[in-house]
Amino acid sequence: PAPTTKGTVIYVRSAHGAGDTESGTGIAGQRDELLAYAARRGYEVSHIYVDEGASGLDFGRVALQQMLADARAGEIERILMTDLARLGRQLDKVIEIEETLHSLGVEVIYIHAMFGNDSMAAFLQGMHAYMEDILSAIPGGEQN
Repeated sequence: PAPTTKGTVIYVRSAHGAGDTESGTGIAGQRDELLAYAARRGYEVSHIYVDEGASGLDFGRVALQQMLADARAGEIERILMTDLARLGRQLDKVIEIEETLHSLGVEVIYIHAMFGNDSMAAFLQGMHAYMEDILSAIPGGEQN
């Protein structure tokens, strides 16, 4: 179902379903952290979109597509996510989605953003994640 009023929504995704409950990277951990963030800023959350067990490489995810449709319908003012990887793992598509959302007047907030919350920031965050992936594939290159 679509949000009840135009406002703040939350998007959570984990390829591992419920995921890691200890570190908060699973669906419940993301949701709880984002709800707390929204409460601290006085944002009333009208809907939570959940893609559980969904790969970040699959941009046809049900909740993602519903959220985009609701944004196009003018139902969303702001989207909260924990980080860029929740939106997707393919940088060019993530930037395309972000630009679409911004053109619709939707604010996208990554609460763990290192570089800000615009398309250039998404690019920089994506490059940072890409470099971390490369380094972790090199023996002895794991990041702490």
